[in-house]
Amino acid sequence: MAPAGPAPQRRRRRGGGRSAPSRWAAAGLAAGLAAGLAAAGLGGAAAAAVHLPRLFSSQSGESRVAINGKECQDVPVQRLRKLRGAAVADALSKKDMGKLLRQERGWEFGTCAVVGNAGLLQGTRYGEVIDSHDAVIRMNQAPTKGYEALVGARANFRLVNKEWVRAYTEMKTSWLPAEEGLVLLSRGDQEVRLGRNKYVPVLAENAVKKNLAKFVQKKKIRMAKLTPDFIKASWRLISDHARCRTRTLKLKMESCPRCKPSSGFLAISTALALCGRVSVYGMGGSRYAGEYPYHYYKFKGTELVKGYSGHMFETEKALVRLLADRAHITLCLLQEAKRDCSANTVAEHPCCSGPGEGALRS
Repeated sequence: MAPAGPAPQRRRRRGGGRSAPSRWAAAGLAAGLAAGLAAAGLGGAAAAAVHLPRLFSSQSGESRVAINGKECQDVPVQRLRKLRGAAVADALSKKDMGKLLRQERGWEFGTCAVVGNAGLLQGTRYGEVIDSHDAVIRMNQAPTKGYEALVGARANFRLVNKEWVRAYTEMKTSWLPAEEGLVLLSRGDQEVRLGRNKYVPVLAENAVKKNLAKFVQKKKIRMAKLTPDFIKASWRLISDHARCRTRTLKLKMESCPRCKPSSGFLAISTALALCGRVSVYGMGGSRYAGEYPYHYYKFKGTELVKGYSGHMFETEKALVRLLADRAHITLCLLQEAKRDCSANTVAEHPCCSGPGEGALRS
């Protein structure tokens, strides 16, 4: 019997064994922090003092940021716009929801407001200007009642994650917001784990499928979903933005294998595909609460104190700021609030903030 040869040597992956997605996540996160600091007029020692969430912390425990200002100078939003007729589908008929709403309800999408849930909305009164848009997109169960001065009262779409798709279609929770003519928009990505490495959209769950038609008929609320191609295009914007910064960052980060776009970024992507002009409110903050609470509201105990770690928040933050810098969207945060508007409509300026100091802080 011939003697056994030497055991084969396992080839070591170049780049320290890190996968490309983990390097992209690392680059995007640190880049986003740098962009946020630059926007706030901070740098140097302030940058070194920034705490990275543990999931994305560097191997040395410190953040090292070196940004080349010539990199990543624009966002290819045409990837989203070319999918306009294939971005949002009716959950039952599978037809183009945007076209259905224009034909059946006469909806227009010339100006769209995307309203996030950030606590910094407590420092503004954007409600009147938000409601002056052709269409308003909100997140999950975020309330408007009692917060009209801050965030307005209208909602044409609510982009809902799996928990709120289930809650709405079960029809056991009477306090969920249900504005007249509302269309719920499911994320449509692989949100639900059925087994090892097996994920499906929440609309494919047996309980949801069983309840959906009855819910639509009884509540007169349409259910739509983002298409797989559109989800992929939105995620590609994030991952490409992180990748292009890798050339100027040298961080060893932990991987984020199940990261996906946040609902807020998907809402912005949807508006960019459907609408002529997009205004964004209550987004671009941190994963953690700061001067203001994480959410602008207190509502049946559903408000959160920090964001879900499965999103690349700082990468998205930098990307949203770049979208605004390149005039793809108008971003209305605290510093953009215009207190001297006469009409408080989007026609005057998307960032018109009504009189007063906003809500009392929690």
